[in-house]
Amino acid sequence: MLDPETYRGTNVKNTRVCLLDSGTIALPDYKLFWGRGNGELIRFAAYCVLVDHADGLFLFDTGYDKSMMDVWTPQDDAISTEEQQVLPQLAKLGIKPTDVDCIINSHFHIDHVGGNKHFPGATVVVNKKEYDQAVDPMPFEYQSYSDLSFDPELHKLNFQGKRDILRRAGMPEEVNCPVEKSPTYKFLDGDTEILKGVYLYDVPGHSAGQMAMIIELAGRKPMFFPADACHLPRHLEDMIVPGFHVDPVAGYRSLERVRALRDQHDAEIFWGHPPGDSLVYKHAPEWYA
Repeated sequence: MLDPETYRGTNVKNTRVCLLDSGTIALPDYKLFWGRGNGELIRFAAYCVLVDHADGLFLFDTGYDKSMMDVWTPQDDAISTEEQQVLPQLAKLGIKPTDVDCIINSHFHIDHVGGNKHFPGATVVVNKKEYDQAVDPMPFEYQSYSDLSFDPELHKLNFQGKRDILRRAGMPEEVNCPVEKSPTYKFLDGDTEILKGVYLYDVPGHSAGQMAMIIELAGRKPMFFPADACHLPRHLEDMIVPGFHVDPVAGYRSLERVRALRDQHDAEIFWGHPPGDSLVYKHAPEWYA
């Protein structure tokens, strides 16, 4: 549980959830499905999750910054309008950046942290293994961790030595960090009920410290957000991992865990990246409650 003195906890109310549309990305099928595919390009949505809880406003991931994706991961063919960035999405709900108490990052990959920099006053909750991996990733992970602009101490690591993303992207000079100091972190190690009715689970494999979230609501089945432990329905249906996991064996075991957690909570899965040219789930300004 987060420090109760840090968050609002005086108003008793039902939890509600809103999905914030972040646009889409596309990858070839042979990357998405290990050892399968013929090069077909599969487009899928990206989104983040706003949790309005008695203890405050919490974001589960913050989507991607298209300008960063275009530079560091152009092969992902990101498509996003200005309206699909996290701040305009929140504005649809009348919410300002300063209203957000906490960001829970499923992991620190570029398509999940793009909006973090807009919330310098929010506590960042992340698995400690994920933070450590962002500090010192394997070379094949450099692109995945190429937007760490929410933390100047992490950001500067992307411009040093063999990891230098400027040299790899052909950029002429360092990109200034948009925030002045590192956020306050809450590091996790293991499963936890971080708020009443909000559960975080370790599901590593896609990244070292990947986390999933399950939220209990009063008026519907629990909502299960496995994030990149399970991108698409086919991953769970065929029990097949993508070809870009840091640890495919752990990724497979996390797929097994996703299935078990779904059954344990009798939850509805909201796929980490649902397929299609747009977000198929109900999203801002509509709420789940």
